[in-house]
Amino acid sequence: MTGCSADAGATTDNVNRFPAADQKAVGQVAGRTLQGSHLDLAALKGHVVVVDFWSSTCAPCIAEQQSLNEVAKAERAKGVRFVGIDERDDASQARAYLAQHPASYPSLFDPDGMMTLQFPGAAPQTTPTTIVVTKQGKIAARVNGSILFTQLRALVDDVLAGHV
Repeated sequence: MTGCSADAGATTDNVNRFPAADQKAVGQVAGRTLQGSHLDLAALKGHVVVVDFWSSTCAPCIAEQQSLNEVAKAERAKGVRFVGIDERDDASQARAYLAQHPASYPSLFDPDGMMTLQFPGAAPQTTPTTIVVTKQGKIAARVNGSILFTQLRALVDDVLAGHV
């Protein structure tokens, strides 16, 4: 599986895990969601957070949506939260995508790409990109390209257990 941008060679094997000593804090990521509410990633401290960067024209994004929804449901009781970030569309395209491919979690709208800069050392290089953030708000892992249910669940469980 590959991503949709210039770095389309990224695969599910492209998992970057950051040891605790190298984990950097996520910057300010906040805004209005495509569902109409306000979301601030800082308010989710205390939870492991999975951040999914996507766009409506990305076939791998569509393909992985079901896996993301399933992991979000399976891990919610453990305190894991999911947030999407649409980084390439206009708002109407993004909402149309979510109507056809519903996400079980909120998605922020990032039309100018500024939110990607808030992930130092782990900024997305392609869509989809999945970033897993520790309970302390630090970047534990990044996957460039699509990810399967089993891979994401194992990665989230590793972060929950403090192995990443």
